[in-house]
Amino acid sequence: MALEARGLSGRRVGNKVRVIVQVNEAGYVPNGVTVRSRVSGNMFTGETSIDSLMLLERDPHVLAVEVGKPLRLQAIRD
Repeated sequence: MALEARGLSGRRVGNKVRVIVQVNEAGYVPNGVTVRSRVSGNMFTGETSIDSLMLLERDPHVLAVEVGKPLRLQAIRD
């Protein structure tokens, strides 16, 4: 499926996408995912290739995957 159709075109970092992953086994990290930061034992943020997203959807240890989107922060004026 095209990236634009999946809504990923603005969420890529090169060939990688940033993801938030929830797993059913504390400490488990699926193949192809690089952990960026741990939220808890069962949840973390990371990066993975676009192709690996399909594998994450089929991984029995993965409960949820959300593709992260960049926040557009505006400067605060006094």
